[in-house]
Amino acid sequence: MITEKERQEIESTVKELLLKSISSKLIESEIKERGIAEFDVVNKILTDVMALGYNNHSKELATSDIWEIQSQLPLIVTTKLDISKRLEKTSVKYNAEIDSFILMVNGIKNGDEKEKIIERVINHLKNI
Repeated sequence: MITEKERQEIESTVKELLLKSISSKLIESEIKERGIAEFDVVNKILTDVMALGYNNHSKELATSDIWEIQSQLPLIVTTKLDISKRLEKTSVKYNAEIDSFILMVNGIKNGDEKEKIIERVINHLKNI
């Protein structure tokens, strides 16, 4: 059984791995298209990857999750359609990262050892 502390450590490590992978795929046109700083673009893509991963690639469920969170933030103005379109792009370009996140989620659910989970994610990202 994985403790809460171990779960947080695993998730933190996997997020760092995903951030590196996303950054390596990011192109200048994506940054310009979104009109925000590269750091913010990468983090937005990471949010999409995690939402799609937690929802096993379901764009509808991921859209609802993101919408629910963002609709509570006063400075963020977006629509479900905008989120859905963004997730469509993310699901194509960052599919391997989503699958890597799903490996982590499943490993935690199965009670796998921290090192095994992280190793699986690293190996999966290496094969991109």
